[in-house]
Amino acid sequence: MHTIFSNLKKLAPLFGILVCLSITAKNTTRDSLLALVKNASEDTVKLNSFIQLGEFYKPSNPDSALLYFQQAINISKQCRNQNGLAKSYNAVGTIYFRLGDFTNALLNYQHSLKSLTKPVDPGILSKTFSNIGLGYYYQGDYASSLKYFHKAFSLQEKISDSSSQANSLNNLGLVYYSKAEYDKALEYYQMSLKIMEKLKNKKGVAFSLNNIGTVYYSLQNYSPALVYYQQSLALREELKDKYGIATCINNIGGIYYDLKDYPNALVYNFKSLKLQEELGNKDGIAMSLNNIGELYLKTGKTKEGKGYLQRAFEISQETGATNLVLVSSQMLYEQFKKEKDYKSSLFYLEKSKMANDSMFNENKAREIGKIESKYEIEKKLEDEKRIQDAILMDLKIKKQRRDNIQYSAIVLGLLCLFILVFVIGKLNIRPAFINGMIFFSFLILFESVLVVLEPYSNLFTGDAPLLRLMVNAILALFLVPVHRLLEDRIKKWLVVVGEPEIL
Repeated sequence: MHTIFSNLKKLAPLFGILVCLSITAKNTTRDSLLALVKNASEDTVKLNSFIQLGEFYKPSNPDSALLYFQQAINISKQCRNQNGLAKSYNAVGTIYFRLGDFTNALLNYQHSLKSLTKPVDPGILSKTFSNIGLGYYYQGDYASSLKYFHKAFSLQEKISDSSSQANSLNNLGLVYYSKAEYDKALEYYQMSLKIMEKLKNKKGVAFSLNNIGTVYYSLQNYSPALVYYQQSLALREELKDKYGIATCINNIGGIYYDLKDYPNALVYNFKSLKLQEELGNKDGIAMSLNNIGELYLKTGKTKEGKGYLQRAFEISQETGATNLVLVSSQMLYEQFKKEKDYKSSLFYLEKSKMANDSMFNENKAREIGKIESKYEIEKKLEDEKRIQDAILMDLKIKKQRRDNIQYSAIVLGLLCLFILVFVIGKLNIRPAFINGMIFFSFLILFESVLVVLEPYSNLFTGDAPLLRLMVNAILALFLVPVHRLLEDRIKKWLVVVGEPEIL
């Protein structure tokens, strides 16, 4: 039982929102969206329809939701809709997160972050940071997790989003708790509690009280732990939050067990068992049965104790909860060994070894998975950066080629224009027309000079309008005298003044 309660210290409650819709309304919505996708001619309408279809299927059919969000991602890329791209990647990340695939969840959250257009809405950005932080947390990368949770909190402070601030403080507390830095965890949980109390968010207050109690429990400071658990329990009973009530009751039972107050520990574990049965939570039922079985063994009621442990063993095997199988089989092995029932003892010893080996392999696989996940994410990001760099280089080469062709065309065009001016100047054409042609030619020439020099001037001006105006004015000061000098010489050479007409 002590093993179970020590494992419980690592658990954190999750909040869920259940939305109930009628089947008819669901079908109507789905059919309408499918019709929009089929008939829409505009990419924006198709994009929004695919996103809504993804959201529609996300709670019940994640595979279909992923397909629709992937369609939304493809359209977003085609029409360069960065907001649609960011929203779709974020939704895909959330689906993978719920499926426990934290590698793909994190990867898509990072894609979402890169896709956000500037100026970015601080609320959306803070949620994206929080999601990335959670992805890193569940991969065991606490340093990166803290970094993104702090980023989220800073943004939430700027926009005075108190509710999100409280959640970020709780997330930070959770990371420090997992690192066994209990003083820091307590500090963040207490800050979260203050905000929740200010907002009169009873569910959030109950959550924070339970977390603070868990820190004190881990420090073996049982008196304050019991107070916080009982306060959390009272609020959860008021809110009729059965999952929350079950969590608090288990925690209180753990304290009484550690204090060797077995009668009270039994009372709370029986309460927990009843609640878990109402909720249909088989793992919770097995945990409570294990606790009750151990308490009966400690109080000398071996027959009852073995009965509860065997029930726990059967349910744990049914659900595949290896950790609970290990707990019940170890206690049954030891008890049957004491009673010299070697056949039963050997049976549970073998089951215990199998469960232990399985857990060892699972832990090893998880550790290897974390390393592989980190490597996979880094590799994917490197590959994407390489692809992006290649695309940018290709665009740069194409632009340079296009510019060279256009610059050559400008030079050739100017040459042809001046040749035309010289040819016309030698013909018997009115001087006013020739003067106009010369003026037009020089106008085109100096505009071309400005076009050629613009990329270099932008390096200095940073494309700021006022600085560009100043640079162009300075260029004009140099070009105007040159323009006048050249224009006068060409006019003198080409324009022949006629003889005075005799009246």
